Amino acid sequence: MVSPTARPIIIDTDPGIDDALALFLACASPEIEIRAITTVAGNVGINRTTRNAGALMALAGRADVPVYRGAEKPLVGTWTTIEDTHGQNGIGGVQLPEAPQNGNGHAVDALIDLLGNAPPNSQTVVLLGPQTNMALALQRKPEIAKAVREFVLMAGS
Repeated sequence: MVSPTARPIIIDTDPGIDDALALFLACASPEIEIRAITTVAGNVGINRTTRNAGALMALAGRADVPVYRGAEKPLVGTWTTIEDTHGQNGIGGVQLPEAPQNGNGHAVDALIDLLGNAPPNSQTVVLLGPQTNMALALQRKPEIAKAVREFVLMAGS
């Protein structure tokens, strides 16, 4: 059960093994309220990261949290998946149950909507993968930054 004083968060992710653990921990915490999951291509392609996010949230008992499909490629440069680390499906070959995708629209639009309608300095945005969705949202609507209390990053190479 989420506490009435829970911190609202939005999680942007490219579910590989590490992000799966982060999602499960977030789902188990009564101190946070997960408002949405947005996905981005990273460890594996966008179709797989979106499917993984929905399946992981359902497995954690949180199929009610909307999952929005996001950016398919980086803003600049090239992108390659890392199946040698995370497996072909991004989560080490673990077979997840099918889960319906319940977020309508694109992740960037969802970020703009969620942050655009939030009070100033009220939202935590957790960026677990490439920050492409957030970058695109801020490019389109820089004023949404007012709603962000903090960014929490799990960043790699």
